Amino acid sequence: MNKEKGQVLVVFIILIPVFFMLAAIFIDLGIVFMEKRNIDNVVKDTIKYGVKHLELDEEILKYDLGHIIYDNIEDINYLDINIENEIIKIRLNKKQEGTFSIIFNKYNYDIESNYRGYMNNDEIVIKKE
Repeated sequence: MNKEKGQVLVVFIILIPVFFMLAAIFIDLGIVFMEKRNIDNVVKDTIKYGVKHLELDEEILKYDLGHIIYDNIEDINYLDINIENEIIKIRLNKKQEGTFSIIFNKYNYDIESNYRGYMNNDEIVIKKE
């Protein structure tokens, strides 16, 4: 009976690193997910603004849309704003630094956002591409 004493402690000590790794993965992915949602919301709001102001000169509107995005999102790697036939398309790419990058050897996560927006029967339509 005394030989079995402490077996649970050994298993617990072996599993502690596994629990910490799982927690680190969930934290990293949660941060990336929150940043993706933030980027998507900024892009959608920017498209809404652009669709409401299509009467402006195309270059001025592109400048305004880019300004809105750069004011709300930091460290953008790639941004493409395209306006054709009253359809606004925004493609954006950003690298998000991982919180536990040393553990996973994954230093950056790529976050992409692709949306297009237009007016249809006096209603703004925004779709993911």
